[in-house]
Amino acid sequence: MIKIYSFPFPLIDGYVWLHYRLNDEHTQVPSSKTYIISKITFHQHAQDMAPQSLTAEEKHVLDVAKEAFHAYSQSCSVLTNQSLTLCDYLLWPTSGFAHKVQQALCGIPCGEVRSYGSIAQQIRTPKSARAVGRVCANNPFPLIIPCHRVVSSQYNPHKTLEDNSSYLGGYMYGLTTKKKLLNHERLSYTLPHYTT
Repeated sequence: MIKIYSFPFPLIDGYVWLHYRLNDEHTQVPSSKTYIISKITFHQHAQDMAPQSLTAEEKHVLDVAKEAFHAYSQSCSVLTNQSLTLCDYLLWPTSGFAHKVQQALCGIPCGEVRSYGSIAQQIRTPKSARAVGRVCANNPFPLIIPCHRVVSSQYNPHKTLEDNSSYLGGYMYGLTTKKKLLNHERLSYTLPHYTT
């Protein structure tokens, strides 16, 4: 049974929803954790759950997630470092094209962007830029897998995000949220480096 717990994420003027469940024989991934996070989503409203209904282990998972997202809000590079513990609770895909794309996305440093085509080149499937976009659109763990750092090949790193609005590509939570995340990272670092 999937449970959902939410907490505020002011950076996007909304909430993070953690979709999690018991780790059992149907998971098909090795993990010593009692609970696993199957998906993370962003929403404009909270999903209420009475704190007293949570077990101690559930509270621990949720505290780890809240700490990681709070750390990202303070300094975008911290999410990758601090979320290593959080990653232990994630239900990762373990093979196939999506796995290769997600591994490539995780290699994009905070403060940098890549094009869909450059990701396709990186995973040695140069004609798969559209398929890379589909994987980004179905990313189960936004920010942990930074699909917001993938943009159109027409993106110009020397222009403002507003001037690049037509070239940001898509984002499952809308371009306004994508701009907020990229702007946060631009302010934390220098102008993003861009690889076509």
